[in-house]
Amino acid sequence: MIKPRSPNVTGGRGFFALPGKNGGDSDFRGQQRANKARYLGHLEQGRKRGALYEDGGTHKIIDSSEWTVVPNNHEPIISQELFDRANSVITARTAEYKSRAGKYSEYEKPDILLADLVFCADCGKPLFRYKQVKSKYNRVYWTYQCRSHNTLLNCPHKYIHEKDLYSAVYESIRVEIERCCAIMQIVDKLNRESSHKVKLTRFDTEIEEAQRELRRIDSLRQAIYENYASKIITLSEYQYATEKYTSDTEKQRERLRIAEREKTAYAQKATPENKWLAAFTKFADEKELTADLAKAMIERIEVSNRDVVEVGFKFRDEYAAVEEYTGYSYSEVS
Repeated sequence: MIKPRSPNVTGGRGFFALPGKNGGDSDFRGQQRANKARYLGHLEQGRKRGALYEDGGTHKIIDSSEWTVVPNNHEPIISQELFDRANSVITARTAEYKSRAGKYSEYEKPDILLADLVFCADCGKPLFRYKQVKSKYNRVYWTYQCRSHNTLLNCPHKYIHEKDLYSAVYESIRVEIERCCAIMQIVDKLNRESSHKVKLTRFDTEIEEAQRELRRIDSLRQAIYENYASKIITLSEYQYATEKYTSDTEKQRERLRIAEREKTAYAQKATPENKWLAAFTKFADEKELTADLAKAMIERIEVSNRDVVEVGFKFRDEYAAVEEYTGYSYSEVS
């Protein structure tokens, strides 16, 4: 038999007193979740389930339809009448709060620009977006918070205002775009030089020669088969020639693969085909953060506290390649 919480609890956030029949406070003081049936002597089991869930939480709230209720498990501490009055007050205050603050208004919910991109720098788990309502000032705003501090001692409590997060992320993107535009100018200049054109010509020549040699070998293979079918050469001669042509074909295919791979790698360094250059020049004229902009450019965002936001961008290998090609760092071209 459980021992119910004493009804004579006062003070603390979220507590209230029901008005008595004669104008004063009643003998019942309870939390705003006073609608629990245990006050009437009933035992409710299975209200939440403990486990490690995908969102990082350790408990999941269960719908009331799935609870197990044991009626008359212990002595009630309030009457049914007082219980109903308490619930009426809770319902009325909840309705007033929703009406005043617009807590569930679809018109006040802005688009999520950084979906699945924001993580806690300490525990590595996603930050969750919460709506904050300041009824007194008729103000609504959004924050990102880490839930893990409730269960992990090494993860301190942290949150950041959404507008501050968006501002920090856009500033990081703006700097990256400036870097891209500066390096793009250098790439264009280098690409106009003769050495760049010579390299591209060398790749094209190597590819063309390998393709021509493959066509020649294929023609010889067809001819040797016709000679064998016409009994101009013996079986052993045909087998020897076939093995040689097979070996030569594989060598030329490997030659072709290497030339094409080197040309592609060079193009990714030295031309607008570079994925980093292509991605950031596409959004060079953006004046504010958008979901498309974030999705295209950002790999991961980590928040340490309200002042530290680290943005990890995509295409780091391609960025390193174009920096190597130009021979400049951003500090030299900015």
